[in-house]
Amino acid sequence: MAEKLYIQSVTRHTKDARIYARLGVIYMHQKNFKDARDALLMSLRFDSKVASRHYNLALVYQALGNSQKALVEVKQAISLDQGNQKYELLRQKIEL
Repeated sequence: MAEKLYIQSVTRHTKDARIYARLGVIYMHQKNFKDARDALLMSLRFDSKVASRHYNLALVYQALGNSQKALVEVKQAISLDQGNQKYELLRQKIEL
């Protein structure tokens, strides 16, 4: 249900990064990682300064088996929100 609402919202607000980010998280919970990746990339296209979006994209890349891209995104999240332990833990996990 929430997915449909956000898809409707994105058709009205095509450049709202928050809507794409939320849609990406919905897809993540559904384990629809390719659509999650696409939605999160769109959110970053319109606003790349939110650490949690990079972190979520890192999780998606990790789920898709792309550790290299996951590492790039989690490092970006860390640079935007230094000291965030959750981001550091993911970076360490990816680098193992």
